[in-house]
Amino acid sequence: MIIAVHKNNQVLKILAEQEIKLSHAHKENMALCLKKIGETHPNEHLVWCHEFLLPYLNRKYLSKLLGQNSVLNYNPSATSYLGDELGYIENTPFINLNKKVKYPTWQMCSWVGAIPASLLNQWRNSLNDSDDFDYFLNSLAKRAMQQGVCCYSDPKLLTDSVTVKNVSASDKMLYKFVKQHYKTRWVWFLLLNQLFFEKRLSLNAFLYSFLYRKRKPLPSVKRESCQQKEITEQTIDVIIPTLSRKKYLKQVLLDLNNQTHRPSKVIVVEQLPHAKFTELGELLSWPWKFELLHVIQKEAGVCRARNTALEKIKSDWIFYADDDIRIPHDTIQKAISFLKDGNHKAVTLSCLQPGEEEVQNNPMQWSSFGTNSSIVSKSALVGLKFALEHEHGYGEDVDFGMQLRNSGIDILYHPSIRLTHLKAPSGGFRFKTEKPWEREKIQPKPAPTVMAYMLKHYTQQQLRGYFLKLLLQFYWKQPIKNPISYYRNFKKQFQKSKDWAQVLINQYKE
Repeated sequence: MIIAVHKNNQVLKILAEQEIKLSHAHKENMALCLKKIGETHPNEHLVWCHEFLLPYLNRKYLSKLLGQNSVLNYNPSATSYLGDELGYIENTPFINLNKKVKYPTWQMCSWVGAIPASLLNQWRNSLNDSDDFDYFLNSLAKRAMQQGVCCYSDPKLLTDSVTVKNVSASDKMLYKFVKQHYKTRWVWFLLLNQLFFEKRLSLNAFLYSFLYRKRKPLPSVKRESCQQKEITEQTIDVIIPTLSRKKYLKQVLLDLNNQTHRPSKVIVVEQLPHAKFTELGELLSWPWKFELLHVIQKEAGVCRARNTALEKIKSDWIFYADDDIRIPHDTIQKAISFLKDGNHKAVTLSCLQPGEEEVQNNPMQWSSFGTNSSIVSKSALVGLKFALEHEHGYGEDVDFGMQLRNSGIDILYHPSIRLTHLKAPSGGFRFKTEKPWEREKIQPKPAPTVMAYMLKHYTQQQLRGYFLKLLLQFYWKQPIKNPISYYRNFKKQFQKSKDWAQVLINQYKE
């Protein structure tokens, strides 16, 4: 481990077992310094630390991370380098950070962080070392995450909480970053949001950004071939909510029965809101090679169904599945081996419909969570349950993913372990019910169950950006063509959605 101590983007000293000599030019630039040290010490972990935080640097914790192929940082200040206005154009969970836990994000800072020299060396020709150090780190991590490298904000990098001043990018740097790392339309959208909500026009920064080209993706990371972990002792339970899909469910159970690593128990929660008798009698009597636990739920609702099943799990891992997917015979074996190999706690597997093509090549940190194709460690589920404010609607899956992240559990996406989602035309687990807002004169937009997710997990800027994006997109799909009348009506619809979403949240608040 080599520690570069800096102040104002200049290297003050290098802490290592052996003396490292740098030229004057390298001492003047932190990015250039790290690249130079990485070239001469390719097997080391490189740590950067501001002079003020050096007494608080958790070296013992850092020493345990050696060998991990991830990028870490921690920003003790109140705001990120790129500022809150980045939320106008990006609505992923990587913007609104929970700084109390190890949290997935590409947002970096110069206060303290670490990166394997091997990663830096693979990318050295694609990194602009003349950048301001904070800009350099954010550009690196933004593109690194796209190549499947895990990036985190980790409070354990420091031994104690510390108060530091905010280091924020100027409007000029913000627009430059958006132009270099997003599609060009988002530069225009940022300008529009600032004008609409902030009542200011950063025209110079906007025009200045067009002097820069979009930065190319980083080269693919060279990965060692993963060896299959021995998982004989690892147990797994499967959760399947169902409603009137006996034919599809039978195929799922057969697929699970033929797994090279079979589940210990499959929990089928059958919703019978109107029927008196189960339609699954035949399936319940089959000689399955796992325990089949059949639970009847008279009240419809997928959130309730999954929460009921969660109370009955006992295995090391939980597989969240749908009743209309196809599961290749080695899926569980591969998935648990991947989780064990990377010391991960949660993964969502590729689950596309027939004819769809997977566009992702490498496992990567994911911004969502799939309740039809995810495997999660039981230890990660303590105190978690599906939020009932999303019942009979949408948003319960991404909300559960946020619950995992806010408890310190990262979610990986694995594109090479593939399921097939048959998307059965009827039945399933979502039961059509009349919503209380359907009788309103002004219909909420978006659906209050979706808005409930945003109220809980979006920043103010992310919510505003969503409002403006929906406002513009929906204009062409509705009958009111007078822009002023349309805006007034849409604003009422959006507020109606927020009101009902808050009613739902309060209704199920513990």
